[in-house]
Amino acid sequence: MSITSKTVFVSLAIIAATPVAARDGNHLKREIPIPSEGSGFDYVTYSAGKLFIGHRAEGLQVVDLANGGKVSLVEKTKSSNGATVAPELDLGFSENGDGTVTVFKPSDLSVVEQIKVGEELDSTRYDPTTKRLAVFGLPGKDKTSSKVAVYQMPERKRIGEIDAPSAKLENSVVDGKGGVFVAAQDLNSIVRVDLGTLAITASFAVPCKQPTGLDYDKDGKRLMIGCRGAFTEPMFVVANAETGDIVFKAPTSPGNDGVAYDAARKRVYVTNGIGAHLIVFEQANPDTYTLNEVIGTRPMAKTIALDPATGDLFSIAAEPVFDATKKNLAYIAPYYPNGFTKNTFSVLQYGRP
Repeated sequence: MSITSKTVFVSLAIIAATPVAARDGNHLKREIPIPSEGSGFDYVTYSAGKLFIGHRAEGLQVVDLANGGKVSLVEKTKSSNGATVAPELDLGFSENGDGTVTVFKPSDLSVVEQIKVGEELDSTRYDPTTKRLAVFGLPGKDKTSSKVAVYQMPERKRIGEIDAPSAKLENSVVDGKGGVFVAAQDLNSIVRVDLGTLAITASFAVPCKQPTGLDYDKDGKRLMIGCRGAFTEPMFVVANAETGDIVFKAPTSPGNDGVAYDAARKRVYVTNGIGAHLIVFEQANPDTYTLNEVIGTRPMAKTIALDPATGDLFSIAAEPVFDATKKNLAYIAPYYPNGFTKNTFSVLQYGRP
């Protein structure tokens, strides 16, 4: 697709730390501590009053928000990056770094099956239109590509693979038409994977580096994209999903991993783990956005989940550590955390009064 950039620049204001009376914006409403061994963590998903948290070596943890924040563990999910949930099928899918997908029932967390997909994987996305599950991050034919495995649900039958021209597919979102948009971080582009035809049907570049966070306005047909910007130029971008035209862009904060669109309240939330900011944009129409507020969060609160009923937001964080004797992840950012302090992991719930 060609891009005709209709650009709007917004500067983030630096607001002095002075008391503000009767502030009605988002704030930290609740913190739920979770005992931890210092493992890394990735995606968080909200579904039916529960949070599904990929806590890597500590497995897929489930937080029952209505039951005092009780924490449970789904078995056979060691190395979990997170989960996708299909409520209408009472099925959930833990995406495990060891190349397996653990199928479980969200209602009681019982394991249905553990599927060996490949040697490694990153994430999954369930599409209710086709009732198919896409598994991203399988090694491709070379270091510049990857494969997407597709399973039919609820039969859990593997029906094929899709070759992707990207070795670093990140967040994904369904479009309601049998397709999945996914951020190709290494190509600075967005690709559309059609789960009906098992083909890539569209691809367009974005005017920023390392697109990572992603969500979709189905009514307006707009993609909300968070770009890490190689640490120095982080950006939020909105694109027309049908043409690839860029309709809005604004600077954000380092370390984006999550974007959430609240269709009911017309707000977009951008989480940035290095900058420790939750940035909120107000949507006037599909092409018009204004900066609403910037909230200080916690270091490494990088991913986000939205409760569409209440508008509350959930992120996860732990006290980060940089150990110079371990692998240096400087390609992400200088002194990017390569460890976390034990028993500092928690769920952060943000919302308005």
